[in-house]
Amino acid sequence: RLYFEPMITLSLLSKMSSNLDTPSTSRAKDPALLVLCRQSESDDEEKVVGMVEISLQAPEADKNPPPYPVPLSIKSVYGQIIGQRLQGWVTNLLIDPRCRGLGYSKILMAATEGIAKSWGCSYIYLHSDADFRTGKVAQGLYKGLGYEVVTDDETQYGWMK
Repeated sequence: RLYFEPMITLSLLSKMSSNLDTPSTSRAKDPALLVLCRQSESDDEEKVVGMVEISLQAPEADKNPPPYPVPLSIKSVYGQIIGQRLQGWVTNLLIDPRCRGLGYSKILMAATEGIAKSWGCSYIYLHSDADFRTGKVAQGLYKGLGYEVVTDDETQYGWMK
């Protein structure tokens, strides 16, 4: 069983609650960058322990989202052209190496799932390191959270949803 610091839990619940209470016309603030901080025990300074980005993208196994912001209207048109509805896409889940193994990645993934749900998404997609040696920890995290490996037969790329 994981224990999360009370302030982190309260701020996460507050953020999720405000996302879910927002009217649907203004919900999709794409992309959303979440940063998780915790208060240092030795002083009153907050330290960043991790971050993650979620955006709306057309799911394509052989393509990562572009490294620059694309207007939601353009992504919507592109999704229509390729016959894919925009879904949540997680990128850049990063945890400070000194804070790994403490459950912060699970907190951030829970927040991204809540945001994607508030945007009306049915799925969240992501790419993960496919190499078993170097990607073992990330793959274990995502599989433990219920994500499944998806393989595109035409391109032989693997991804998760």
